[in-house]
Amino acid sequence: MNSSKGIPEKNYGYGVRHIQMLCMTLNLMALFIARSSLGIAILAMTDMKKRNDPEIIVYEWDKRTQGVILSSFFWGYAVMQIPGGLLAKRYGGKPIVLFALLSNAVICVLLPSIVHFGGWQIVCACRVLMGMTQACLLPSTITLFGKWLPVHEVTSYSGIVYGGIYRFNFT
Repeated sequence: MNSSKGIPEKNYGYGVRHIQMLCMTLNLMALFIARSSLGIAILAMTDMKKRNDPEIIVYEWDKRTQGVILSSFFWGYAVMQIPGGLLAKRYGGKPIVLFALLSNAVICVLLPSIVHFGGWQIVCACRVLMGMTQACLLPSTITLFGKWLPVHEVTSYSGIVYGGIYRFNFT
């Protein structure tokens, strides 16, 4: 505070909101990588050239089955867009983002075992769940931006966060 005029001084530099935005970008990047990683993994999982190798399990999924598995994420994603916004409005953004991160992490860690013991149908169900939880992310982050950021910074920071998702999603 400027003591002579009673005007608050501007603080420049990095603050808590900058760290929050970095964490939000990293969270969203991790979930977008989880979303797209099966598109690469499914190529190795269905490589018929490796079926004679006893150490590698190859799944005999035709192109249609592979397409169903990969698209199943977006079934859940499409269904939960509007309910995700309502959940974020009612419960706030933090618990929704936390639940999405944890549930997607558990599914990603368990997915190799799920494929082996459950088959492609269970993989589809897991991908639908991943889509449902990730559909809640964008409304939740918008809710958090509204609470964490000054009004004049919301568009700048949301552009940085959402731009970072696609910029660093190399998978």
